[in-house]
Amino acid sequence: MNTYSIVVLQDPRALFLRFKFWWRKKTGIDFNEEDRFAIPFKRDDWDECVNVIGRLFAFEEFQTNLTLRLIEAVGFFHRGEYRRGFEAFEQLNAEQIFARNRVFRRYLFSDESGSGENPGVFLVLSPT
Repeated sequence: MNTYSIVVLQDPRALFLRFKFWWRKKTGIDFNEEDRFAIPFKRDDWDECVNVIGRLFAFEEFQTNLTLRLIEAVGFFHRGEYRRGFEAFEQLNAEQIFARNRVFRRYLFSDESGSGENPGVFLVLSPT
């Protein structure tokens, strides 16, 4: 897949397809296939995930994709970028008012095995 990386990076649909294949390979499921799914990513996986989503957001057609926005927000938290994570969740909350499908501000936090000793569901609230 990396043979044509320059072409893929310049084409929004190709980049999105590459990201979907990468996601499926890493998680074993498609986006939104399961609720409360613990994502088994290592730090490098979260870095790759957030970087590719950032590239996708450079294309106008993906800027309003709430699923990608949610994944990015979760990625920020897993990378320790809490301020960016809170800001991303606040933006998601504001944008979902106009969306057909509501994106929940909860996610299942786990370690890189996808389960962890004590994974939990967290409600994300802004620090005041």
